[in-house]
Amino acid sequence: MKKLAVRGGAEVEQVAKISQLRPGCADIVTIATPPQGRLELLSEALDLGPKAVILEKPLTVDLDEAAALLQIAAKARIPLYVCFNRRTDPGMREFTKAVDFTKV
Repeated sequence: MKKLAVRGGAEVEQVAKISQLRPGCADIVTIATPPQGRLELLSEALDLGPKAVILEKPLTVDLDEAAALLQIAAKARIPLYVCFNRRTDPGMREFTKAVDFTKV
């Protein structure tokens, strides 16, 4: 069973499905799953009423699905961002600790 983690302040709530979460519980939703099935996940995530959604790279499996994701987000008037998935790699964590991003 896949688990989803939701951070609210210092609390972390784990659920098996997005639909188990209450609307308004998250300002930002990050979808960090394999690209298959993201249309459904995005639709469910938008039901939570986030201010933005971040999708890990790769965005989708093909161009048609990517266009559909963008249309769904635009219709909901929610910004959709794509993030490179190395943010959790040990080397990237060390790099981000070492760089003062306020001066970049």
